[in-house]
Amino acid sequence: MALLPVRTFDGDDQIRCLPGSADITGAWSIAALMRVPVSGFYSVVQGHVSSTSARGYGLETNSGRSLGVYSTSGGEPFTGSNFLPASGWALIAVTKASGAEYPTFHCYDFDERTWRPPARGGARVNNPAAFGPSGGFLYFGTYQTSYRFRGQLAAIAMWNAVLTTETVRQLKSVAGLERWADVAAPKALWLFDQASAEISVRDRVGGAHEYDHVGTVAELVDDLPIPYRPSIAVYDDTGWNPQSLQTYDGANWTNATFVGVL
Repeated sequence: MALLPVRTFDGDDQIRCLPGSADITGAWSIAALMRVPVSGFYSVVQGHVSSTSARGYGLETNSGRSLGVYSTSGGEPFTGSNFLPASGWALIAVTKASGAEYPTFHCYDFDERTWRPPARGGARVNNPAAFGPSGGFLYFGTYQTSYRFRGQLAAIAMWNAVLTTETVRQLKSVAGLERWADVAAPKALWLFDQASAEISVRDRVGGAHEYDHVGTVAELVDDLPIPYRPSIAVYDDTGWNPQSLQTYDGANWTNATFVGVL
């Protein structure tokens, strides 16, 4: 399989983005492609309300292999234990209607090649305007100095809409992660395909680009279950060089194995 870049977080690492220009007003639905952590309590993606210095709305996992959502304006419901795989890559998602509603959680286990039955959270949660122009930061990985994330991320997307189960499952079937942009018009899409942690994470569909980061490592893996074409220029000293190149249309490489130049 091709070697492709992902971002590794070791528990002290985080990336902060400024979400206002992407018009993420509520993030009713969030999806991520991640390698599941082994143990602990983790914040995968978390909004921060600057006006109240509080967490806003985000997707979390815990040591019982549960998937949960946090909101300042509601409960913090989780699925039952063992909803997430014990290890390996998973496509996870939470989706809900606007306002104080019950969230629905989704998970695809790529090792077992199965979707978990959708699970409804046991409490209603709201979607405060934690992602608006004055909503503070959006955190990937560890939230501030707590809720430490240890694992790998390949992609995160957000929608200001409720997604049906059928729509969530389309995310697993796309030809490449960049095609998540074609599924129900997300407000933001981040791919962690940079050759180095010093290259900023860019929002593919909005303007919620990286503001700063602490730590993280860009690593090549050969088991990414949904591939993508790295978004940075090839033949660049900080980029990815294609090997076994088959076609080039003047803008994009096709059917190539990318090897990092670090």
